[in-house]
Amino acid sequence: MGHYANFKAYEESLNGTKTIYFPWNAYKVILMNDSSSKDLVFEISGERGTLRPTETFAASVRLKGITLVANEVSYRLWIYG
Repeated sequence: MGHYANFKAYEESLNGTKTIYFPWNAYKVILMNDSSSKDLVFEISGERGTLRPTETFAASVRLKGITLVANEVSYRLWIYG
């Protein structure tokens, strides 16, 4: 997985749109849709993606934030920097 100096985890339920700004540049992001029936839309660096129920997205990319859009969806987000 590599060595990282920083780590932050988010485990929340989302209803609407939320932009999360990281306290430092993230180099690895893991996003998990915990819902068993609803989609989770995310935007990273201007690119949108959709996680179907129980799907996970992982990327090695440098970024300062992520935008999430959902209707009553629980998610988990881990960032490493």
